[in-house]
Amino acid sequence: MRARGRTSRNGAAVTWLARATVLAVGAATLTVPLGIMTGAEAARVQPRTNGQTTSLAIINVIGIAGGPKDIAINDGDDTIYVTVTGTDSVSAISGNETDDSSAITVIDGPWGLAVDQSDDTVYVANNYVTFLSVIRGSDDSVMAPISVGSAPQGVAVNQEDDTVYVTNEGSNTLTAIRGSDDSVLRTVSVGLGPIGLAVNDRDDTVYVANNNANTLTIIRGSDDSALGAIPVGTSPRGVAVNQEDDTVYVANSIDNSISVINGRNSDDYA
Repeated sequence: MRARGRTSRNGAAVTWLARATVLAVGAATLTVPLGIMTGAEAARVQPRTNGQTTSLAIINVIGIAGGPKDIAINDGDDTIYVTVTGTDSVSAISGNETDDSSAITVIDGPWGLAVDQSDDTVYVANNYVTFLSVIRGSDDSVMAPISVGSAPQGVAVNQEDDTVYVTNEGSNTLTAIRGSDDSVLRTVSVGLGPIGLAVNDRDDTVYVANNNANTLTIIRGSDDSALGAIPVGTSPRGVAVNQEDDTVYVANSIDNSISVINGRNSDDYA
């Protein structure tokens, strides 16, 4: 999903950070952590502020059996894709008609996924093996898988140059793939246990959260060279980038924190 900044009425950039947030469900409320939303994700919700709480109305609940893991949206045709690990499949759901869905069978352990918005292709990391499944969004057909590293986890796409990135938790690497022909460009060594990642399309920088090293690796996308790593919190997993102001957010799952990083300084590691 391509992240683009959203501005409020006073022109300020909007970023939703992880915090206790009240979701209104009829007469009841449920307090949950929001996680990180920047750009397109933040623009999809219509918040109503009341004092120190933000109420988000749940308009529908879609049942998916088998343990849904990750979600991505094709902005062009409003198709929602969800990895379902328990059934080794990807659910394709129409955003306009949420009752209209289909199950696409992929290889063992579908985990992270991302959509290449330019050519309607879905990439799925198969965590139990060493492959990346490729789905043609126009007809939901499964193409030939791409060999990557061990225990692939996260997937991200640079929408500007059509490069696909996959974190390989088991081999401590990042695989870079040319989206035009699905060929592997190179494999980059990162920190221990890479899981989450994000791409800044505007300056062609890739950020990888190393869960077992408590660091964030910074990669220059032009040649996929690792520029360096910076310390973050304990057990970093999720990463998001605000494309408008180059701020990077890292969710640290063990110490219940978010590291906020000025991405404009990433060249300092070159």
